Amino acid sequence: MKALSTPLMSAVTAAVLLLVAAPAIGAEPARGSAGIHSFYLGTGLGVANTKDDVRFRDLGNVSLDDDSTAYKIFAGYRVTENLGVEGGYRNFGEADAGPFSLKTDGFDVSAVGFLPVGPVELFAKGGIIFWDTNGRGPVPDASGENLMYGIGGQVHITSLFFRLESEWFDMDFPEDAQMITGSVGWSF
Repeated sequence: MKALSTPLMSAVTAAVLLLVAAPAIGAEPARGSAGIHSFYLGTGLGVANTKDDVRFRDLGNVSLDDDSTAYKIFAGYRVTENLGVEGGYRNFGEADAGPFSLKTDGFDVSAVGFLPVGPVELFAKGGIIFWDTNGRGPVPDASGENLMYGIGGQVHITSLFFRLESEWFDMDFPEDAQMITGSVGWSF
């Protein structure tokens, strides 16, 4: 990605301050029988769907709607049993359409709400993604900051957890992106 932007640095600084300050202000770390702890790390693999309609002067309209292998790494902190903050890096893979392709990746930070339902925890998240798209062919490079949101569920087995989630990204280029991943993580 290109040099870190001011909004990205602000978001990262705010997330770090929240992570450091939460124990100091008396927020009780989430610790339960399901292996829920304060900090967690994870990695996920799945599929990203990228959609956009691009108009080129010489080529006319080209529609992009492609699935590609995607991955992410993430880290988070459970402020309480029901609230956390999460950030990470994700790679949407390469989306192809006719004479061009896009490679998009990004860093994100989000608030996560957890709802324990028996042995499963459901969650919803909302935040910001700082993305970078590299085009091949007649496609220009682009970058920006946009909203992201997602839903999913996870199961804890001791300090390990297994997660399935779907996330949506309101990016400018590509216009629409969705990522569905299965993840494994470690709580500590």
